[in-house]
Amino acid sequence: MDQPAKPPNPNRTTWILLAGFGALLLVLLFFSLRNVVNEDRLEDGAATSLPDFEGSASGCSGNRVVAGLKSALFAEAAAARPTDAAAFQQIAAAAVARIENAALEGEDGEALQCSASLAIDLPPGIVSAGGRRNLMGNVDYSLAGGEVTVRSAAGLIGALSALERSNGAVTQPLGADPLAQPEPELDPAIEPGDPLDPEPVAAQPSFNCANARTPGERAVCSDPALAALDRQMASQYQRAVSGSSPDRQALLRQTRDRFLSFRDSCGSDACVADTYRGRMREISDIVAGRWQPPR
Repeated sequence: MDQPAKPPNPNRTTWILLAGFGALLLVLLFFSLRNVVNEDRLEDGAATSLPDFEGSASGCSGNRVVAGLKSALFAEAAAARPTDAAAFQQIAAAAVARIENAALEGEDGEALQCSASLAIDLPPGIVSAGGRRNLMGNVDYSLAGGEVTVRSAAGLIGALSALERSNGAVTQPLGADPLAQPEPELDPAIEPGDPLDPEPVAAQPSFNCANARTPGERAVCSDPALAALDRQMASQYQRAVSGSSPDRQALLRQTRDRFLSFRDSCGSDACVADTYRGRMREISDIVAGRWQPPR
């Protein structure tokens, strides 16, 4: 007599379904991991260790590149004046540089070949030929292994090689401490005070001290040296306005307001003196057509 068929075991069916589902998950996981590995692998057998600089125009700029270029250019300039090497190091540390229009010209092995316009703002009291404080020139350079090598920058190196100290009227050698503020050039009419003379030398600026209202005006009226700088600057300003084109006259008047604002915000006589010296350099730059608006 035939035995009745056994009903299917529900537990066994469940385990079979779970095993199949688990196997499917393992297959999907395998292919997902394989795709991730393939995506991370560099094509064409390229090395997996990436260079320090990216192979694009963005890799030709950045803070590291700017610092390396500035250091290299000042070192090249100092090589032409070995006795001023220490002074060039001080000036380089205080100068501000920035890159514009960086471009990737090509690659030589792991080195990037780049070009850019580099601007260098010299610290107060330091000028190049013609009284320039803002220098700009084209630079060709290479980047490899975190190192910056200048290939061509004759214009900038030449300008840096001609650095001098300046108080706004006369220039002088850099000296041991090029960033020390030079003594202001006093008016010949002002004689050193006689220690036996109880009467101090009166300050005589270009304006009437009876009308002094701002902190800057009061500071100038209380110091003969500052008053001498004020007279010198005012005389230079009047000559510049009378001999300039209408456009430059407008620029002289426009920048005068900013100068007065800076002067009146100073908290010390040294700051006021530096502001006057900077204004005299600014007037010279405007008259010569080389002035650039501050960034």
